[in-house]
Amino acid sequence: MEQKKLFHCEDCTKSYTTRSNLNFHIKRIHPEKTSALNLKAIRDENDSIKCVKDTGYKKAEKQFIAECIEVYRGLPALWDVKSKDYSNRAKKREQYDVLIGKYREKFPDADIQEVVKKINSLRTNFRKELKRIRDAEKSGTGAGGVEPSLWYFDEMRFLQTQETPTGSIGTTDISQNNIVVANNESRQTNRRRKSPDTTDKLASQRLQEPQDDSDKIAAAWAVELRKMDPQQQLFAKKAISDILFEGQMGTLHRNSVEINSSRVSTS
Repeated sequence: MEQKKLFHCEDCTKSYTTRSNLNFHIKRIHPEKTSALNLKAIRDENDSIKCVKDTGYKKAEKQFIAECIEVYRGLPALWDVKSKDYSNRAKKREQYDVLIGKYREKFPDADIQEVVKKINSLRTNFRKELKRIRDAEKSGTGAGGVEPSLWYFDEMRFLQTQETPTGSIGTTDISQNNIVVANNESRQTNRRRKSPDTTDKLASQRLQEPQDDSDKIAAAWAVELRKMDPQQQLFAKKAISDILFEGQMGTLHRNSVEINSSRVSTS
């Protein structure tokens, strides 16, 4: 049986069965090869040269983004639903401050909304790439291994277990209640300072207020939620929280939510 020709990287021990995979590897792992004209000259074993335009971030920008991702990885309260700190508001705020501090090294005026938007963007791109790879592997087109096209895909692999398989409700990155933690902390502190009489008065006023549609819907959801087992409750809470966050950001649309889309209906 004839042995397939391998294309070797001259800077490390990696080998690939196709020229395009080698080119992508060099572009992602060895960005310093980029020339002043933003072109890469990639020489194969026969000394033929192929120029590949580098459309990625500049090296310094890539390095900064990679550092931010690494900091984010070390803050499980912001992304790991299995972490004991995921529901700890004080811990969330503490870890937000760490992430914001890192982001301000390059963007001094950045606030929590800007940081959340950036992380959401990174995770959205990661999720799309993960879905593409999973779909290719499932269909058999990626039997020989699918090379990711997202340059920071490997850096974000730690999120792979957090992304639901295709067919579940699409996850969002930093949930709506996280923003509430950051924006409403001072108001929560003020509430704790109120006297017992003031608190009782406010509670009484609240009970006397007529319920609007939102209150009724929330109450109905609470009833249905209690019927689920604990794991299903966790999934439902996260999905609802994600949808509320997208709504507050103004990014919801008709096709925002996909539930069990991989299932084929039969008649």
